[in-house]
Amino acid sequence: MTLHKKIVTKVTTRQRQSFASETLYSFIENVAPDMEDSVKKYYKNFKIVILSLGILILGIFVNIYLIKKESSRLIRSNPYDAVYTVKHNSDKSEVNNIEKEEVRNNTIPSSNNDWKLVIVNKNNPIPINYEVDLITIERGYLIDERIYHDLRNMLEDARAEGLEPWICSAYRTAEKQTALFNKEVEIYINNGYTIDESEEMASKWVAKQGTSEHQTGLAVDIVANSYQILDENQEMTAEQQWLLKNCHKYGFILRYPADKADLTGVGYEPWHYRYVGEEAAAEIMEKGLCLEEYE
Repeated sequence: MTLHKKIVTKVTTRQRQSFASETLYSFIENVAPDMEDSVKKYYKNFKIVILSLGILILGIFVNIYLIKKESSRLIRSNPYDAVYTVKHNSDKSEVNNIEKEEVRNNTIPSSNNDWKLVIVNKNNPIPINYEVDLITIERGYLIDERIYHDLRNMLEDARAEGLEPWICSAYRTAEKQTALFNKEVEIYINNGYTIDESEEMASKWVAKQGTSEHQTGLAVDIVANSYQILDENQEMTAEQQWLLKNCHKYGFILRYPADKADLTGVGYEPWHYRYVGEEAAAEIMEKGLCLEEYE
């Protein structure tokens, strides 16, 4: 490299260094203060936004808690909560008595005081000191021991024809019925309905404690093994078709027909069967009645 080129290179390098220094100094002196103010302002606004979101989220959780608490309070205080005594027998051995609870002091209406025809609904709660001897039917489900043989025969005869009817619900304790009702109410509340609206709509599908036939041991929910969903499509299964045609022969009726909701207070349930005895069942099914209409 020639001396001339070395001198030019040194000058150029110094100029670049000087320019960089001046640019950096200018940036620090003119731009940096504005950026610092912007960052501070942004950070301040960010904190305000985060704080507001935190307050909003806290408010939402508090409201949800208060709604659930009020719902639970109202449901637990419903007038049907109270007492009946239950004796529980296994197939051959006795087990401990189920805990007693209190119930409204009403009597269940029935024809000629026949235990098979007792009516339990929202207007006719289970009476005080109602007693039922329970026995295990299958898969741990309990029923009134007086309907054991008829229910067993009905299930066995259906299975002998290649069908697979399954019991999915039978006797329920008061605690179980309360839990089911509360759960149904909560679903409606979470969908924006008021507590009163939620209770009203829930009661069309799940009875309040003390007003459910399942607490008598005389009712069972039966589904097809191939279709275990509790909806109207259950009616189309071969098992339900067989039961609808033959259940009366064993003393059972379809308790909540599609066209009787205004009388029963319960929506259509093509899986809910109630024991009433062979004579009553034959007449009820033949005439297309519900239990509330039978005399």
